[in-house]
Amino acid sequence: MFCDSFAMGCIDIFSLFFREILLVRTPFFHSELARDFQPTHVLSSNVERYLPNTPTDREAPVGLLFPNVLGKTVTPDVGYYGALNAQLRPGTLVYERFFQAIDLVKQEAPAASGPTGKLHKSELA
Repeated sequence: MFCDSFAMGCIDIFSLFFREILLVRTPFFHSELARDFQPTHVLSSNVERYLPNTPTDREAPVGLLFPNVLGKTVTPDVGYYGALNAQLRPGTLVYERFFQAIDLVKQEAPAASGPTGKLHKSELA
């Protein structure tokens, strides 16, 4: 899902309908991410007040470099790299273990907490 901060607030709702969600906060459609992740569905959601100032997708930087292109310092934790590694390798044991671990975290989490949880780095390898 390519979106702005508004749609990020809807992620819990989307998690009721989709097992996996790759959320990219960007005003662009990044075709290279759609090609690499091979999703079954692609959603794009940006609040209409941004539309007059949004450049065309032809001007989009490479999706994974977007924060760096904007000059933002990004320091992802081990969980980010584990998730990215798994999502870029569908059909492998790394992929299956990652999503099995997420399912276990969801099952163990109290109902009121929603579909969130932290994974230990050993579960991501």
